[in-house]
Amino acid sequence: MSEALDRAVVLCDHITDTQLRQQKVTAWHWGPALFGHALTRLDDHFGEPRYDTWLRRWCDHHLTARPR
Repeated sequence: MSEALDRAVVLCDHITDTQLRQQKVTAWHWGPALFGHALTRLDDHFGEPRYDTWLRRWCDHHLTARPR
């Protein structure tokens, strides 16, 4: 991997691991939605569901949460 991709993966791992550990789900907003999209692209790149747990938790939460 390139140095930039290595750093991005470390950051994504830190964010997702921290939020999963704290059982925190970010509010629906375009930023976290785009972050989720980027995580799916990384999963595709690595050929494994590396961020699947975070993505499922975020999507499930927002699919079942009452809209404002």
